[in-house]
Parts: sequence; C-alpha cells; structure tokens
Amino acid sequence: MKSRFLSFLIVFAMLFGMVPNMGMVTAYGITASSSLAVDDLALQAVQNIYDRYQNGIDIGAPSVMYGAYMSSYDCVALMNAGVNLETWERDGTNLKVKMDDYLASAAGRNAKQLAQDYLYLNAAGKTTDSAVVLELVKAMQTTSGALSGDI
Repeated sequence: MKSRFLSFLIVFAMLFGMVPNMGMVTAYGITASSSLAVDDLALQAVQNIYDRYQNGIDIGAPSVMYGAYMSSYDCVALMNAGVNLETWERDGTNLKVKMDDYLASAAGRNAKQLAQDYLYLNAAGKTTDSAVVLELVKAMQTTSGALSGDI
C-alpha cells in the first residue's frame, strides 16, 4: 500500500512538473494587461537587466569592460518583452527619462550605437528623432556602402 502511494506521488509530481508555466508575468514592470506571455528565459533576461539597472549600471556610456553599460538596444529588448520603462525607477527618475537624456546628443557614437539608438527611437514612436539618427548612420557610409570608422 505504501509503495503504491509513493509511486502515485512520483508519477503525479512528474506529470505536473512537465506542465509549462503559461501565466502572464507582472513583475519587473511587465503589465498584466500585456498580451505577451513571457517564457522563463525571457523573464530571466528581464530580471538580469533590472538587477543591473538597480545596481547603478551606466546608461549608454560604454566603459572598459564589455557589457558594463545599458544600451538603447537593451531598452528595445525590454519594450519588446512588454516592459514599461517608466516603471523602472532609480535616483528619483526612471529608465525612460535617463535613456531620453542620453539620446539628446549623438556625439561620439559609433555606427553600432547609432543603429541601436535608431531601433529604440523607432520602438518608442519617436519617428522624427529616429530619422535624424538614420541620416547620421547614412553619413558614415562610404561610397561602396560600407560603414566608415569604428563599428
């Protein structure tokens, strides 16, 4: 009797362990009204970016160590996951305001960074600003179409 019960519990636990999590994610600024069901890997990515942001990572300012700053492309990935950037607060402001402040000047950026800025501005619905950034990227092209300078 005892072994049958244990066998039943093992089978029961195994069956329910195979059911995927299909619920809506409401943590880290992803709203319940979002129609996007985020899988575990996407949620982990959002959590990692959120933790880096809360720990004071620089916004858009590359440092010596690769990945030691939050780029506009990180914000595009967050927005695609359904995150509202205005809900991520730090130091009396939010991520959307910090990113907009960073994007106020395109000075010193390479083609890759400008392309990421273009994607962010497009995703944020700022088509006028994105057109300006697109022209900056086009100006970096050589006559053969390749990008000049540091990519």
